[in-house]
Amino acid sequence: MLHELAHWRPLFDHCEERPLTDEQAIAAITLEENTLLVAAAGSGKTSTIVGKVIYLIAKGIARPDEILCLTFNRNAAAELRTRIRQRLTLLSAPESPLPTNFRNLLVRQLAGASDVTAKTFHALGVWLVQSREGSKHPNISTDAESSERLQRAIRNCLKNPDFSARWWLFQSVYRTPDPEPSRFASQEDYDAYLQKILRQKSQAEGVITLADIAPVKSLEELRIANWLYVMGVDFEYETPFEEGRKRLTNAARWLVDFSYRLRGPHAIERVVHEHFALDADGKAPTFFKDPKGYAASAKQKAVALRALDSRHFWTTSAQFRRGTLFDHLTAHLAQAGIPLRPRSADQIEARLTEIGQHADDEVIVKAVSNVRANGLKSTDLSKRCKSQPDPARAQLFLSLVLPIAEEMNRLISEEGRMDYDEMIRRGNEYLEQDPSLSPFRILLVDEFQDTAPGRGRMLRNLVAGKEAARIFGVGDDWQAINRFAGADLELFLQFGPSFNRRPGADARCDLSQTFRTNQGIADISSRFVLKNKEQLSKRVEAADKTNLRVIDVRTYYKASDVMELITSTLETWLTVFPTNAKPTVMILGRYSADLISGISKAQIDALWNDYQSRISVVNNSLYTTMHRSKGLQADHVLILGMYNVYHDFFCFPSEIEEDPLNDLTRPQSRDFRDAEERRLFYVAMTRAKSSVTLLSHEGHMSRYVQELIRENREGSVIYNGSPDLPPCCPSCTIGVVLKRFNAQKKKTFYACSNRHGCGRMWAQISQTRH
Repeated sequence: MLHELAHWRPLFDHCEERPLTDEQAIAAITLEENTLLVAAAGSGKTSTIVGKVIYLIAKGIARPDEILCLTFNRNAAAELRTRIRQRLTLLSAPESPLPTNFRNLLVRQLAGASDVTAKTFHALGVWLVQSREGSKHPNISTDAESSERLQRAIRNCLKNPDFSARWWLFQSVYRTPDPEPSRFASQEDYDAYLQKILRQKSQAEGVITLADIAPVKSLEELRIANWLYVMGVDFEYETPFEEGRKRLTNAARWLVDFSYRLRGPHAIERVVHEHFALDADGKAPTFFKDPKGYAASAKQKAVALRALDSRHFWTTSAQFRRGTLFDHLTAHLAQAGIPLRPRSADQIEARLTEIGQHADDEVIVKAVSNVRANGLKSTDLSKRCKSQPDPARAQLFLSLVLPIAEEMNRLISEEGRMDYDEMIRRGNEYLEQDPSLSPFRILLVDEFQDTAPGRGRMLRNLVAGKEAARIFGVGDDWQAINRFAGADLELFLQFGPSFNRRPGADARCDLSQTFRTNQGIADISSRFVLKNKEQLSKRVEAADKTNLRVIDVRTYYKASDVMELITSTLETWLTVFPTNAKPTVMILGRYSADLISGISKAQIDALWNDYQSRISVVNNSLYTTMHRSKGLQADHVLILGMYNVYHDFFCFPSEIEEDPLNDLTRPQSRDFRDAEERRLFYVAMTRAKSSVTLLSHEGHMSRYVQELIRENREGSVIYNGSPDLPPCCPSCTIGVVLKRFNAQKKKTFYACSNRHGCGRMWAQISQTRH
């Protein structure tokens, strides 16, 4: 290795504008069957790819037409293609900076050769289809055409009565996930959750159902009420049950959850159905105001119902969790002689529309795309249903997704068109039928941490049967922020087992030196992301050794203060930047600008108008989201929205709960809490060359901000421009102690920033230091 490195050093000194470091050069000459390059943010991974391509050609390991560079967007592919062509042209020219022997090698290898290929995965899929089908101009669908085709596929499936029944059952009964009770701290917390996830015309007094009854109190009751409506069962909700009340101890009244009137001669006028929020151990949710009292009351009611008539019955949350509740309900109704008369699809759709609950296909659309692009099989997906928190809901969901995906494939084939999913699907299909379809032996894959299963399958298919084939994956698991789009981080973390064709045929190289951030930002961000022990460990060394006052936490109380803080931050940056240059500035947020509390897009635009003569921006935009900032850099970065959910729903880290059904067709994730949000914050911080400023609401401080203050007390993090950081809370060890003012008593006091998890207060700051 050292001999090879020394021999080719003249090439590596000139293959890019700046000589490759030893780390970069070692990665370039490493030629295992599969090599993973773990590259820190700003460490020059693109230069390494360019250097490796030039080395492979110069040494005669591969011809240019045998090399394929894969990227995740067209701009990156075009940039890499141009960069490789320009460097090869320069290095092989008569005025080449290379020693004559190296230049001659390149000239000889490039004689009559075509260019190195650089494509996106989708463009590669199109190329494979063209090669197999002999078509010169593939019919690529626009996004609008793809969306319309999907809706047509759903409409076609709805023509099947069985599918239609399942569709409307999902839309009316199973559309909303029911989270684990342990997720809620109080009844108020649960009620607030209902308001966030149920988009209805009214939330007063509970949740509106399809039935013409008063709003119900829980998601389980909502499902039962809607199921009864769909099945055409007439019922009443929360009506007095005097006969039952007399059998209870100290009960002023008994309002039964559901009751069913009996027609004809019966010993009783109605059948009573109670739904008890009890788990398999007979325990009520801990967020109830009196869980033990509720469980005791439920037990007493069950005894009373059994004693009064065998047709009275109850259901439980445990049955709901097991997915057997509706089987029990059907059996009890049949025993009582109450028939099911399912309503028509038109009736259900009309009633959903009436209460403001239009058919929601968002989660279905995502799943259909994952199934098609990644070649997911029904047998594997059915096994995943068992690990879902609501297996019955997952099975129903799957029974909709698979037929729609199949119909989409049929329509695509019938029309002779291709969408993005089809590019991956059909490309893989043709490669598996004919591995010789691809002429490429050397695959260099950028942003490898974002590889989705369908793309990983394509990589395996590209090298299948080619003994001399090589995969060179380049990326950073610390920057894996696209699981929502289907990326499978396991392909990166388990690189060898995922792609090796023989045991031990993989190697790992690291790029640990960053040319972007200073050492202070590198250290803070590295410690932060490595709290997740599943991340690959590496030490990041910065060329810029600055490590003091690199992250400033600036706080505010009133939303009206946000703009003033932003302008004062910009002015501070301008004073420390050379007068003959303009600093590049990037303002970042977790969401679009209009979802950030305290500021709007219009204010951002006005800010740019005021400062455009004094600062530079990236990609013609002063503000961008954290996700879109990936791959970008600026001298200074300002991050907005660093508050918790008690201040605003659109907080950071995000507290928005995804539907568990998304996990059914997406790659499985590991268990570390908000791992992707933590990586997203790492990405945001490492966009900065010189400094990062975080804007946080002082009364509702983001836990990420609290963590940075708590764990970086050597001067790299400052607070409102001062190195004097708030003391760490001695009680909860999570929050920090902040100065407060009681306006009524006109007194200063001190309180833990973790107000909802700790809430400790002190009269004097000295009381916190023991």
